[in-house]
Amino acid sequence: MIAAKSKEAGLAKVYIPKKTAVEDNPLLDMKVLSNRALELQYKYMTVIQSVKTFEEVKEATVKKVELAGGIHGEWIGDKAGLPKNRLFRFQIDSCYIVLEDMRNLPEREVQAIAESFALLR
Repeated sequence: MIAAKSKEAGLAKVYIPKKTAVEDNPLLDMKVLSNRALELQYKYMTVIQSVKTFEEVKEATVKKVELAGGIHGEWIGDKAGLPKNRLFRFQIDSCYIVLEDMRNLPEREVQAIAESFALLR
């Protein structure tokens, strides 16, 4: 089902998290967004994947980090730096992925989720 939606979004590859960081965090819904991105809605997080590059961030703070495997990511948040107003974005191959956590987990746990993304086969 995810594979079919990814084709509809124009994604040649789709990556999914192998670690969801909290128990009882099932995939609830998926849809193709108007900008041809695939949105996966889990109980406690949202994953958006696209082949389009990230837009330039204005009016926000950006904190760059390096994940395992040399993957570069960015924390995007408001000027107050509150966990509820942040998201994490990173790139694997030609896929641009945005991860939004609804539980306000510590950065290291969200980054561990990002590091767990694997190609859907």
